Amino acid sequence: MMIRFEDSPELFGGGCGSSTVLEFTCHRCGTEYNKGNKGEEDNSESDEYVRYTIFAGMKICGACFAAIECDVLRRIPEILPWYRKILEEERARLEKAESLLTNL
Repeated sequence: MMIRFEDSPELFGGGCGSSTVLEFTCHRCGTEYNKGNKGEEDNSESDEYVRYTIFAGMKICGACFAAIECDVLRRIPEILPWYRKILEEERARLEKAESLLTNL
């Protein structure tokens, strides 16, 4: 069983999340929630609120948040060097733009 570092309404400790009582299928696990409630009528008494987020272009249910976070944590050794390269490129671009301004 995967456990979240911090149980929050959004991924990665985010304090504000989203939920719905409408029909929803998680793109990660395939679980279907509130089948048939497409919003044409109020079924909120029988339907459950489903916590979800959009991650990598996919709608993910709250039950899958732990799996996403664990995967990201597992890949931190790959993510951090990659992110460092991004920051170094951005720094070089900004320094070049700044040098153009100092010559004005």
